[in-house]
Amino acid sequence: MFLSISFNYVAKIGKSLKSLSSRRKKLANHSSLPQLAVLGNHPKIPELLISKKLDTIMTPVYFKNEQEMMKPGKYMAALIVNSDAKQIAEFISIQKYLKWIHCTTVGVDRFTSDKLKSSGIHLTNSKGAFSNSLAEFVLFSMLYFSKKTPYFNKQRSNKIWAPSEVNMASGKKVVSLDMEI
Repeated sequence: MFLSISFNYVAKIGKSLKSLSSRRKKLANHSSLPQLAVLGNHPKIPELLISKKLDTIMTPVYFKNEQEMMKPGKYMAALIVNSDAKQIAEFISIQKYLKWIHCTTVGVDRFTSDKLKSSGIHLTNSKGAFSNSLAEFVLFSMLYFSKKTPYFNKQRSNKIWAPSEVNMASGKKVVSLDMEI
């Protein structure tokens, strides 16, 4: 789910990059598309790039190893999937054409640096990508404890089938605490 939502952002910005690079194309190779460096891996990435038609506006470049990733290229965009912050910082420092980085996670603090901030490279994330799944998990957790699931699981494993009163979730109040660690 989160990758699918992330790729909507990628598609929007990718189209902007394609038009931005159109002037460069006239001077260089007319048939080439802007390159998208895919940093990290996830088995669904190639499928999602195709399903969102990103392969029609950018050429995805996958790296076999870290040494290959650390060579300068003509990447206008980067998609961070599962990568180390130090690797990303090194990658950014050697790329001259990079205009945009998209991170498939919500938190991007580990990728921000003074150098990135002053570079003019746009950094986007997948804010909101996990909203539905988190909301569903909260509902699941509320019902899990309200319906005494741990108790019934223990009873079942002990082969005890005694009746027990179960609380109703309806009409209950929920308290939400925001705790910074």
